[in-house]
Amino acid sequence: MACFSVSAWSQTKVNIYEAASAVKDKGLASMPRGHYSATCLYSSMAELYLAEKNPEDLREVEEIIADIASGNITISSSNIISYQIGGQAAPLLALKAGSDFLKEPSLMWAEKMWKEQRRTAEGLMTAQNTADARTKDGFWIDIAFCVTPFYLYSGLLSGNMEYVDFAAFETLKMYEILYDAESDGLIHQARGINGLEKGEISGDCWSRGNGWGSMAFEVLLRDYPKKGKYRKDIERQAKRFYSAALRHQDEKTGLWRQEMTDPDAYIETSGSAQILSGLGQAIASGIIPRKQGMEAYRKGLVGLLGYVDPDGSVGYTCIANLVPGKKGEKEAYARRQWLYNERHAFGPVLLGLVSALRLGIKEIELPYAMGSLNDPHRPAAFCRFIHERKEDFAWENDRIAFRVYSSRYLRDKSMSGVDMWGKCVDYPIVDKWYHENNAGIKPYHEDAGEGCDFYVIGRSRGAGGSGVWVSDSLYTPQAYTNYRIYSDGPDRVDFRLDYQPYTAGDDIIYESKRIEMVCGTSFYKVTHTLESESGKDILLAVGFTSFDNPDVTKADGKLSVVTKAVLDKGVVVNGDAEQIPLKDVIVMGAVVTDPAAETSYASTATDELILKKVRSGEPIVYYVGCAWNGQAYYHGWSHNLRHWPAYMRENSWEALNEMYK
Repeated sequence: MACFSVSAWSQTKVNIYEAASAVKDKGLASMPRGHYSATCLYSSMAELYLAEKNPEDLREVEEIIADIASGNITISSSNIISYQIGGQAAPLLALKAGSDFLKEPSLMWAEKMWKEQRRTAEGLMTAQNTADARTKDGFWIDIAFCVTPFYLYSGLLSGNMEYVDFAAFETLKMYEILYDAESDGLIHQARGINGLEKGEISGDCWSRGNGWGSMAFEVLLRDYPKKGKYRKDIERQAKRFYSAALRHQDEKTGLWRQEMTDPDAYIETSGSAQILSGLGQAIASGIIPRKQGMEAYRKGLVGLLGYVDPDGSVGYTCIANLVPGKKGEKEAYARRQWLYNERHAFGPVLLGLVSALRLGIKEIELPYAMGSLNDPHRPAAFCRFIHERKEDFAWENDRIAFRVYSSRYLRDKSMSGVDMWGKCVDYPIVDKWYHENNAGIKPYHEDAGEGCDFYVIGRSRGAGGSGVWVSDSLYTPQAYTNYRIYSDGPDRVDFRLDYQPYTAGDDIIYESKRIEMVCGTSFYKVTHTLESESGKDILLAVGFTSFDNPDVTKADGKLSVVTKAVLDKGVVVNGDAEQIPLKDVIVMGAVVTDPAAETSYASTATDELILKKVRSGEPIVYYVGCAWNGQAYYHGWSHNLRHWPAYMRENSWEALNEMYK
């Protein structure tokens, strides 16, 4: 799957409904329908229909919720029972859109959740299958979004005021417990979860955590009965919350930062959109003065659209996040990685745009191109000849980066292996790391949150380097001598590397490699041409460096090597962004070849090899994949040992050929 490429976009007047529809469509195309984060997208789709009354929008969301209700779609998480009906969208549509067929299943799951959902000592609903919820009375503010809207609309649908009042209680009590006194109104994410002891509160004011609270306040302000017993408490707490949010609104973009109280943290889109939407309702409800509120709201709307591409793609969304670091310190939240088109982006951003429609804003003028704030860090495939660093040649996509060395500086050294750079962000880093290294700003062997070069290959094959196997010995070329670039992104890189002739046994070998890489995969494609001076067939060897007690799998034309890296260079941080070295950096590599062709395997002191017989002068195609355990989160898959076997199965010879056709 190729990355989206933005061409020049000169139009600055944005139609809000069209932008919202693009985000909805991108979310539906990007996310598995059964992923728990999709429930937020479904609720926002319901709100889109209620705002614009387009029958096609209603049909689309009704069909999805009907599939969930019938069991054709199963939501992945069972921590919150309301997920099993798709969350709040079902009772909301039954109540406000006349989707009568959703009434019975909504109330059935509401009753089941009422009886079975785990509760804290205070009576708050909390996660069902989480050990911390059982042993430490743990919960987190995200749950407010799963509980409050679902019971508010289930209660209004059935006339059950116990449900309606419980919806208010869930959010009000959470706000009371997680209230941040220093900001006088923002909230922390969690209590008693992960590294937190029983009763201990995380130290953050995380954007999306506050965003989940905002979404709960928003529905309460709009739809909790005006004369209900909790109405004044709702308005009082919501006013305090949105007043604090306005004090921490970024002056330039009108949005909010990942750690909302840290002026150096990055702007985070999902939490910003959630807070923006709630702010719109706070203005409509009269708890925030309209003049002050609308000025702040419009500024935030303009800023949000700067991070939304015309095709609905969204940048700068924090990855899945629950009390990072040791105790959920502000610094750990501030450093938490973000991704382009992260799954949690679409529902919140769609809701943020829908809120503009509810306020009567149909179009808005931008001072810059839509999506242009994504430009510095939009994911792309990229390759370049690095003339300023010993003529390396480097390439990357949104998951991983590689480089090879030039023979001009290595002379007669046989260092033709492929070096892997362990990036853990989805935007290009090759140019940045080389610049910072050469300028003395930061060595690329040290991680500052984006990953680093920790992989040491020497004369080994590294991540997919090659050679020729003759009489149980590996013969390898020197580093590359020439290159030619056919495409340098942003959707695809395509280049050729040529090597000096070298001796393998009693023959001389000439070779070139054409390498291609697209986004959305950990594999690059190699079209490798070898020619022997004798004209004889050649036994090609492609390998991965094995460091410490490797786990090696050899079968069906595939080679998989999982190995602990040797860190004589490189300092990396762990997946929760703590500033501590990782003692166990694991590298996972694979070579995938045509299973129908004859395959054998071999080993050297440093490498595991897959061997394929090739005819002199005839190209052979294979794929090389690489990952490491510091990659925190990519498109729903953590690069770790547990998922690697499944990833290998998914990336069959046929699947990779389809990807690169």
